[in-house]
Amino acid sequence: MQAEEYDAFIDRLIMESSDLRSVAIARIKKKRELKQKAVKYIIVLIALIFIWAIAGGGSFWPQWVALAFAISLIAKFVKIKFIKTDESSISEEEIEGELKLGNK
Repeated sequence: MQAEEYDAFIDRLIMESSDLRSVAIARIKKKRELKQKAVKYIIVLIALIFIWAIAGGGSFWPQWVALAFAISLIAKFVKIKFIKTDESSISEEEIEGELKLGNK
């Protein structure tokens, strides 16, 4: 392997590892956002249950709010876990195409 090829190979490895690092950081941020959202929902639900109890009970209406919160959290979890929306799903061809469009 010639020196230029070796240098190009090392440069590619460095670029790939930094790309993987940025993807990992983005995923960590998304997971933290999900946890923060869940904590906020729990606090709101506790407050709503407290209001329901003080108002005399009756039909347990906070269940509908809890259902909406659960659907929202499940949707966010599925998006984070199963749907690629980060940079790792972007191909080199898409990047090159976008660069060409941006130069016009």
